[in-house]
Amino acid sequence: MSKTVFSVRGFVTVAACCLVCSASFAGDALSWLPRDVNAVLRMDIAGLYASPLSHKEEWATKARESFQQHEAIVPPGIDELICVADLDYTNGLRPLKEYAIARPRTGLTLPAMSALMNVDLSQFQDHSAVTSPRGTFVVAAEPAVWLAVPQGGRQTAARWLASHGQSDSGLDRLKTAVAAAADAGQINLVLDLAGAVDTAAVASFLEQQDWKLNSEQRQQIAKLLSTADLLSVNVTVAETIQGRCTVTFTGDAQPLAAVAPEFAAAILQSYGASSVVDEHWKWTVSSHALEGTGPLTLPQVRRLLSLVHNPVVEFSTAEPMDSAAAAPPVPDVVGATQKYVKSVRTILDDLQETLRHTRDNHALWYERSGRKIDDLPMVSVDPDALEFGGKVSSSLRYQGQVERTMNVRAGTAKSQSRAGNSYYYGSTGPYGGWVTQTRANVDPGTIDKAANQQSQEVRFSEWKQIEDGFATLKRELSAKLMAAF
Repeated sequence: MSKTVFSVRGFVTVAACCLVCSASFAGDALSWLPRDVNAVLRMDIAGLYASPLSHKEEWATKARESFQQHEAIVPPGIDELICVADLDYTNGLRPLKEYAIARPRTGLTLPAMSALMNVDLSQFQDHSAVTSPRGTFVVAAEPAVWLAVPQGGRQTAARWLASHGQSDSGLDRLKTAVAAAADAGQINLVLDLAGAVDTAAVASFLEQQDWKLNSEQRQQIAKLLSTADLLSVNVTVAETIQGRCTVTFTGDAQPLAAVAPEFAAAILQSYGASSVVDEHWKWTVSSHALEGTGPLTLPQVRRLLSLVHNPVVEFSTAEPMDSAAAAPPVPDVVGATQKYVKSVRTILDDLQETLRHTRDNHALWYERSGRKIDDLPMVSVDPDALEFGGKVSSSLRYQGQVERTMNVRAGTAKSQSRAGNSYYYGSTGPYGGWVTQTRANVDPGTIDKAANQQSQEVRFSEWKQIEDGFATLKRELSAKLMAAF
């Protein structure tokens, strides 16, 4: 079945528009935030499409016609999308739980969506529900609110419905923060940091910073960091894209005044988000907050959207229609394969650009890119192309795993102060990359350099295999399908 999709690459391009944000939209959907989450990414899609630049450039039309998928997928007919997650801050922002809340346009119902997607409609606790081919479970909690959970989501959805209306302090804080952010831009990311900062990690963090501070100042900053409350990034788009990043504390933030830019760069790096904001941003300190403002590029916004994954990645549909729609034609193998190969190439190019502009948390970007390839449309795509895409996805996940393992091993080695300590690591990946490492009686800097060198060796081997395989695939597909690739 041919799919008409709205890719976030097109979505972000649409985002180069003026602010038309409706906080009332957020209020309805936010009442359905699930419990035990610490990250919310809200997108006011209706506001983006209402912009003059969107009309001028026809981004909405181009996005609906686009088959490429680069980040999350936002189905046409959705006015607001909220992606929610429980992120593991101690493990490179790895998602432990994932959810999505969608507010459909007036007139678009889940039964109509199921007919257009050619999937069966079912009843789930007196609510309409559908399950996508890859297992995403979507239930219409209200006519204008849809809840989506990934594979194995029926039990999660049941608990979600049952817990609606229940309140706790953490969830209320998050709702309040996101609702306030809805007035500050069309795209809002809020991370709950309460209780996430470990005092030992703070001490280690400060020891690694080359700031000209005396002992008393360092103690004040260490105390402040333990009171980290919220981190929010808001994107407002007019003629240019502007961002605002705010870190709030329950303690007095004035000790940061002397090192605000340096601290901002270091804290964003520690959370794996340094590539999301521009290094030329201006940072100021108020009584309880550190705030930065500055321009954003489209790649930076795409990275921001990657921090919280959207479980609705394959929910693709046409605009709501007054009458029943006939099933769209099956795409031809040549066209579907060309689009698939081009999408894989774009994901790889975006990843390489990200790695060039950030020094931190490469594991996150590798894993997100592998996941994006897994979520590409596969209908009518040549099997050889699908096999290659699977190998590339496995390679990216493997490289992310190596990055995480090396960081853990290096951190463990650096924490051991006695002589004679050593560690060993070995692993192989889908393209045959192999890494081993043994270290003893070395200083922390040496350990970091050695770990990075080993990671670089894996990356070099894996990327060479990817690029060689890409060239071979294009030649073989051109000869097989008699088309340009």
